[in-house]
Amino acid sequence: MKVNQVISTLLIIAFVVGVLFVTVLYIPNWGNTLSTKLELTNIKQVDTIDTALTSLIVAVGFVSILGLAAIFVLLLGVRNRIDVVYVHTTNKENQSANSTKGEDIYETENYTLLSAEFLSKLKNLIENNQQNRKVMYEKVLSEICKAVEAVQGIFYLYKTDESKQEEILEAVATFAYYSVDGKLPSYQLGEGLVGQVAKNLEVINVKSVPEGYITTISGLGKTTPSHLLLQPVALDNQLIGVLEIASFTEFEKQKELFVKEVASLLAKETQNTYK
Repeated sequence: MKVNQVISTLLIIAFVVGVLFVTVLYIPNWGNTLSTKLELTNIKQVDTIDTALTSLIVAVGFVSILGLAAIFVLLLGVRNRIDVVYVHTTNKENQSANSTKGEDIYETENYTLLSAEFLSKLKNLIENNQQNRKVMYEKVLSEICKAVEAVQGIFYLYKTDESKQEEILEAVATFAYYSVDGKLPSYQLGEGLVGQVAKNLEVINVKSVPEGYITTISGLGKTTPSHLLLQPVALDNQLIGVLEIASFTEFEKQKELFVKEVASLLAKETQNTYK
């Protein structure tokens, strides 16, 4: 236990003991002591002092209870606070030592928002579906959407058509996707939001999606998600694809960073697996 923790614990114990002493032992006898020292013989005067002291006892007790409750809540909050930080090391000695404790070590990136379990799951999905990219992309996309509570998603793969001299982003994997004609979308580089994200390699977070832009279907009918996140998938500024996911709730900064880190992992693992 650290020195500051020991000091804090001793101070709390001293506070509790002091409150108990004053409330239980000292204040109840204060009336008799005060009456004796003031040589009060009038019963009414004594009763007045007793009434005032009773009110004081109640007030002190109430404040003490509030203080103890505040300390308890503070300690509980500190104890239950979790900092989601994933730390890695490239030091072989540290890696070997940590591996004996059953800890997962990833040497290549700092994934501060991805748990070791989630990282391992994505890696296994990629490695176990080497023969079928479509299945691999669909499984990874499904895990991403479930993790950020998205209701729909598409992964676009960057391709070049040398015969037409075109750069295309073609949808190769979907999650809960629906279109009237049943066709998967594709965009040229720079076309639409998907094309712009691919061209500039910059994320776009749309917080007010126009009605009808995207449609999701459930047993309750059709509706349009109100939030859209488009994340480029690239490695060393080399475009691989674009993730497009939709949700009824806002993609706050933490979710946006989460998707960014998954995209980074996907790009790296895809290159390592299929190069």
